[in-house]
Amino acid sequence: MIMNSTLLDERTKSQPMLLMLFLIIVLLSEPYAVAATQQYPGTTWNKVQTPEELGWSSEKLQFARQYSASIGSAAVMIIVHGEILDAWGETTKKFDVRSIMKNFMNALYGIAVRDGKINVQSTLAELNIDDHEPSLTPAEKQAHVIDLLKARSGVYHVSSADTPAMREGKPQRWSHPPGTFWYYHNWDFCALGGIYERATQSSLFADFNRLIAQPLEMEDFQLGDTTYRRGPESMYPWYSFRMSARDLARFGLLYLRQGAWQGQPVVPRQWIDESLKPYVDREIEQIDPIERATLRMAAYELKYRPDVPYRVIINEAIEVTKRFGADHGHSYVNGVLDKLAMQLRAVEKRG
Repeated sequence: MIMNSTLLDERTKSQPMLLMLFLIIVLLSEPYAVAATQQYPGTTWNKVQTPEELGWSSEKLQFARQYSASIGSAAVMIIVHGEILDAWGETTKKFDVRSIMKNFMNALYGIAVRDGKINVQSTLAELNIDDHEPSLTPAEKQAHVIDLLKARSGVYHVSSADTPAMREGKPQRWSHPPGTFWYYHNWDFCALGGIYERATQSSLFADFNRLIAQPLEMEDFQLGDTTYRRGPESMYPWYSFRMSARDLARFGLLYLRQGAWQGQPVVPRQWIDESLKPYVDREIEQIDPIERATLRMAAYELKYRPDVPYRVIINEAIEVTKRFGADHGHSYVNGVLDKLAMQLRAVEKRG
């Protein structure tokens, strides 16, 4: 589901990706369809003839349409077992996806880590990362790459993507040591783009096209849909993507298929699951499929979408599991995510 531009800023504050992809998360989990095969779109998506052939109600799907209209959705796609159950709105229109860019960057980091090109435990000092005056201090340069991925760098340098409100609300420089304080701001992610391109000796945009868009056979995305947005404030640009709902649905399906596409690994499965392992009491594959899919998406948001309040993420995960998961599964999901939030969002929880 994609929001129109007039509501995008408010959605970023209060309606996270877990809600935006709510139907996709639930429907792609396929927990009970033993006989169903895992379908993937080819050059185009396949659409089922009627929702009823998959056990869904056309009448009840009208409620989804009504709800999406009420929150200003511009495009919605509902995917079941890799096929379109229903879709409406401007699903082929390319939207400025703004902070969804960080999800693409995270996927590319997972690939680069797998290939030995990036060590997320490296410090900014070790990587010779600095910025325009006032430049980074020796203390700030002790931030690790993983701190930037978690929005815990402690570096509050202005970025090329900051609005006046962002600059005004940002903590003072040097007020928090690296790794100790969560604060969502754009410098971390702009710098991550620079680190990626320096480490891989490649364009982040070109790699996204080669490593993700092409293997997934995205229908609309082209390199011309990307832009470096530069400014005098920082040497690191903002990485801007324009993308359609039907291409974003392919990216969502990739993650729900544990990083694989047509049986071939694209994003390392370990990279997707690693944030959950310390907080569950069993192997990932032993978790109920609905709970597993919900935990993966919620853990991803807790770790890589710091702009979304942790309470919103957990509450939506609980509601998804109550509606579609096993009996009492929501209690398990709540417990796991609460422990994860204590680790990833400790300052936010205490506040």
